[in-house]
Amino acid sequence: MDPRSRTSNGMAVAKQTCRKWARLEKGYPYSYGVNNPIGNIDFMGLAVTTYSCSPSQTANILAAAGKAEAAAKTCIPCEDREDFKKHIRNLLVFCSKHNESLEGESICGEQTGDWDITLTPQGIDESSGCGCLQSTILHEVLHQIGYGHSGAKNAFAMEKKCFKCSGL
Repeated sequence: MDPRSRTSNGMAVAKQTCRKWARLEKGYPYSYGVNNPIGNIDFMGLAVTTYSCSPSQTANILAAAGKAEAAAKTCIPCEDREDFKKHIRNLLVFCSKHNESLEGESICGEQTGDWDITLTPQGIDESSGCGCLQSTILHEVLHQIGYGHSGAKNAFAMEKKCFKCSGL
């Protein structure tokens, strides 16, 4: 490293925050560990990514996603387990600042795409009546694999079966 130009092998050394975001945008292979694979090892194999979430929300979401995946191993039907695992391990979670859907309904969370969900402040706060965060995440991921709010594949019924702490 040249101390005068702060370069290494002819390339400028960026600030840590700039380097982190540049690597995330380019799909750097260690982005799942916030570009620190040694310090942020993903012991459970989860690759849940959060967006617009505080560090404490992110920690709670990662822990809850792990609990949802662990519960799904026994409480959801066998034929849905692999699809559930695939979705939860590639989940993108957005943290909303509002407790309403785009339609103005009060919600805990919602499926916003094939691989992403949005959680509201009341969905993250377990004292709000939404129940535990792991049940909310499980519910929204079930929507991603074809569960609805009624019928044989009912996300509410499965959420209640998997977690006593569900808000139902």
